[in-house]
Amino acid sequence: ELPNPLLTYQLYDKFADCMGAMTEDERMVKVHDVVQQLPPPHYRTLEFLMKHLSRLATHSTETNMHIKNLAIVWAPNLLRSKEIESVGLSGTDAFKEVRIQSVVVEFLLSNVDILFSDSFTSVGKSNAAADGGVRKISGQWEGRLLSLDEARIKTKQPPPVCLPRPRLTSQLSIIEATED
Repeated sequence: ELPNPLLTYQLYDKFADCMGAMTEDERMVKVHDVVQQLPPPHYRTLEFLMKHLSRLATHSTETNMHIKNLAIVWAPNLLRSKEIESVGLSGTDAFKEVRIQSVVVEFLLSNVDILFSDSFTSVGKSNAAADGGVRKISGQWEGRLLSLDEARIKTKQPPPVCLPRPRLTSQLSIIEATED
């Protein structure tokens, strides 16, 4: 359980607003601008996951997991609203929320090569005001995800304390002990 979904509670409304009535070019710019607002670890993880799922979709003839199916499966795990979770929607309201979530993830999967490209740049209201220009995260990291141990070393966190496991006794050894 992540305390905050990958696309973050804070950006839920912005992602949902991107799916409103507009041209595909406008949507691309708006989604790109919102993706750029993700915290760097979320951005890198999203980039890796979307590229992986996009590659997986290329095998949809064998797996039947095309982009739409992948979006339906992954959307509720990637994009959630804290307000909606606290209310606990049911019926058609819940269905509408899942629909919004899956449309956002489907758009990300369909446009992964553009949205995470170093050559695509956009300056929307949110980026221009906050950053004074375009923020390119993809060029700021080493090109690979860190292992858990590497991340702990980098953040100087000690490894978790592991308690010794209790010795499991098989049924056979219990039977042998009672026969003696």
